[in-house]
Amino acid sequence: MIDFLSLLVTVAVWLTPSPAHAEGLLVRYGPQWLVESVAEYRGYDLTPYPDRCGLSLISPSDLGKIVWVRQADETWYGPCLAVDVAAREHFAQIVYAYWEVAEVPNHITAMMGFCCGQMGEIFIGVCPPGADSQAAWYQPPRRFDSDPQSVTPNMWPYPEQQLPETCP
Repeated sequence: MIDFLSLLVTVAVWLTPSPAHAEGLLVRYGPQWLVESVAEYRGYDLTPYPDRCGLSLISPSDLGKIVWVRQADETWYGPCLAVDVAAREHFAQIVYAYWEVAEVPNHITAMMGFCCGQMGEIFIGVCPPGADSQAAWYQPPRRFDSDPQSVTPNMWPYPEQQLPETCP
């Protein structure tokens, strides 16, 4: 088995956006104060989102985007805002070993009835997908940096946040 803990993906791999409709592991991100702190740090306002919903996706390319989480009853919860992403040094383990697609706040884990992790789906878009949408696994290429001291960009200035719209 590959030791993903010691591998650093290239910046280009880290910047590979998630598929719009992705399936994989949903894990617990933490309490609302963490979501609020990270959103404030990035200059994002959670006021327009139900329950001030913010979550963490995998790629920095998805920061500031609207995200929906599919619930057990097949309905979509959201819109939420991608306020955080996986650290580059954790990317290989999160993606290639765990197949993670999002870290969700405590209120979503409680609503979905899990503690730490569960397979699920996300959709990145202003409105949830139609019934014909098919989820895909997040499978960025496996390319690793040969220089473990390479510089990881901080992504500042952070992307502007998408704002919710009325969905049909």
